[in-house]
Amino acid sequence: MMSNTNHLGRCTIAAAQQVETDAGLFYRFQGVALPKSIKLNHFAYGILEERAKKLNPGRLPGQQVEYQPTLASSEQIGA
Repeated sequence: MMSNTNHLGRCTIAAAQQVETDAGLFYRFQGVALPKSIKLNHFAYGILEERAKKLNPGRLPGQQVEYQPTLASSEQIGA
């Protein structure tokens, strides 16, 4: 949430996907937003926009989360 839109610089709503879950039908909006103080090359911003068009694989409402550790254990890194 933003208290003031003066903080908002460049923004794009890149995708709106309709998602069906056990909890019902809903829409997921995805996009890119940068604060006004951050300047970014148009080519780099375009890469962010293209990535934002893909469905985010994050958890959807009603889904159970399986824990998957992201850090390698000491046995995996050979310590």
